Amino acid sequence: MSRSPMNPETAECLRMALGEQRVQDRYLAKIVAGPDGCLYWTGAISAKGHGRFWIAPNGVMPGRGFVIIAHRFGYALAHGWQKVMATEVLAHSCDNPLCQNPCHLTPSTATRNTNRAAASRGRKAGKSLMA
Repeated sequence: MSRSPMNPETAECLRMALGEQRVQDRYLAKIVAGPDGCLYWTGAISAKGHGRFWIAPNGVMPGRGFVIIAHRFGYALAHGWQKVMATEVLAHSCDNPLCQNPCHLTPSTATRNTNRAAASRGRKAGKSLMA
């Protein structure tokens, strides 16, 4: 199971959105710092529990935009759009899908992320994965 690559139109929209202060301000306005170091997303949430962020920079297909997973936008804001384009999945070291803290995000693959999440759920439930 791999994340479908971002199409060129969406990638260009992301690249341009990252350079617009109004888009950055809108993103940052939807984040609240938690006591655990996580930066919690307070905007729209997908069925899988991840933040959803609408990007529609000026100059790219006026009147149109795209939805991006919010933590991917935040990671691109911190590390550049090329890094997020080269990353299949961003794994949350905090196991919090709403976390936007780029320090809690690690480039990964879908398989590694799924396996890590399953192992974490087993530990959190107090169950042995070898039982």
